[in-house]
Amino acid sequence: MNPQDILSHVQEAEYRPGKVKDLARALGVSQPEYRAFRQVVKELEREGQLVRLRHNRYAHPSLMARTA
Repeated sequence: MNPQDILSHVQEAEYRPGKVKDLARALGVSQPEYRAFRQVVKELEREGQLVRLRHNRYAHPSLMARTA
């Protein structure tokens, strides 16, 4: 899974913060690819390109600016 695909998805106006499983489902990630997908999401979080919200839901940092 391309990290840019994940970032593009979470930056869409209609995106609602979701758990890793919700993101995977929305992006059509297959069961065999899921473990690698989770690692990409965690890496994006470590890099600050994604933020983890309450209840392990993920969003783009720009969402924080829009809601503040």
